[in-house]
Amino acid sequence: MWLMNNHYRMACQPPWQIGLLAVCCLAGCGQSTETGFETDVAPTATLGQNAGDALVNESGLNNRQEDSTSSLVNHDQHQPEQHIAAQVQTGQGGTHQESEAGQNTSDDNNLLVEFIRQIDGNRLLLNTPLSVKEGELLGAAETTKGPILDLLLDGGIAEASSLAKIAQMESVEHLRIRETEIGDQGAAILADGKLKNLEILNLPHANLSAKGIIQLAKIPRLRQLRLGGKRIDDEAVKELTKLSKLQSLHLIGPTLSDRALDWLASSPKLVSFYLDDCPLSDAAWQRLFDAKPTLHVHIDQAHHDRDPKKGQH
Repeated sequence: MWLMNNHYRMACQPPWQIGLLAVCCLAGCGQSTETGFETDVAPTATLGQNAGDALVNESGLNNRQEDSTSSLVNHDQHQPEQHIAAQVQTGQGGTHQESEAGQNTSDDNNLLVEFIRQIDGNRLLLNTPLSVKEGELLGAAETTKGPILDLLLDGGIAEASSLAKIAQMESVEHLRIRETEIGDQGAAILADGKLKNLEILNLPHANLSAKGIIQLAKIPRLRQLRLGGKRIDDEAVKELTKLSKLQSLHLIGPTLSDRALDWLASSPKLVSFYLDDCPLSDAAWQRLFDAKPTLHVHIDQAHHDRDPKKGQH
């Protein structure tokens, strides 16, 4: 590895410093933002599990109609760096163990380098599941490269423990987690974290009920929300109307009655509503438009006939 060949300037540096120096040399810059809503297929229940009680359930579906590209992410097994350092400093395990620890530290540094290469400006997009090790590198990546504003996990997350790491990322303004059923407990972890700047939350394969929505309402700046799942019912919509800053809402495959649209009419700042795979009566839509005549509405990815912005995009 090139990290081990630069003896003249690096031989006396601790392994973690070498890794960070390499990162600073290799990492690039750029910027990207996302607007509008996307298309996703609502998730199916995970066999053999009580999805409603789960923190997160990996859906394992490979046939969704979404773009996917290969990633450079390397999914190594987790070995805490503190444990490695303790072995080297105390001499536990002798020469063989010290050699193994040094190799593991080198592997960790290489993984950090590869991980940070995927950050484009303030945007991190992963098309493979976020591993436990990668979740632990999020903080180091921000320390080295700068704040991550857009965290787009299109491959989902491999383990529930990574959700707690994500919840500590104060800088994130836009969070997208696909391919993973985030349940009510997962919503509580996000809400109880440090996501004070989060404005856009996109969980197209979630498994939330009204209890999970109550948790998400704790996120202070949330203005755009995209949720999938059949557990989104009338009570959940009632809780959604309590999000004081909510402007855009997209629900995928919920279980709603006409009453849900009556609740939406009371949402104070709602200007855009998308609904997929949930037919409702014309009378219910009429009541909603009477209450909110300027509301931008899509049904199954097409403009509603009464959408005032029908010809604008």
